[in-house]
Amino acid sequence: MESISTRPKPIGGVVKRLNNTGYIQVKVGTRWQEEHRLIVENILNRILEPTEVVHHIDFNKQNNNPENLALFSSPVEHAHWHRQYRQWGLTNPLISEINKRKISNFKKVTKV
Repeated sequence: MESISTRPKPIGGVVKRLNNTGYIQVKVGTRWQEEHRLIVENILNRILEPTEVVHHIDFNKQNNNPENLALFSSPVEHAHWHRQYRQWGLTNPLISEINKRKISNFKKVTKV
């Protein structure tokens, strides 16, 4: 079976496509939105700030399992993590840092 193509097609009632940078997008109304951001928004029960960055821990842009997603507050913070990763590899401090940011570690906020 072919992976999600760049041509929109219904998958379980949802229309998905790959954008030109390799991220899965979902059609919401008339707009295309990145699936990984929608997943994090659903878990956190809030809209992400435009500056917040959702990082794919295994670097696979199509693996949107919540266990594979981490949240950084800004592109600068995200870039800093990547610089450390390139310099040191996945050392204990970096593993600890990314584990703190794993979306699966966030508690879902429920409205009262």
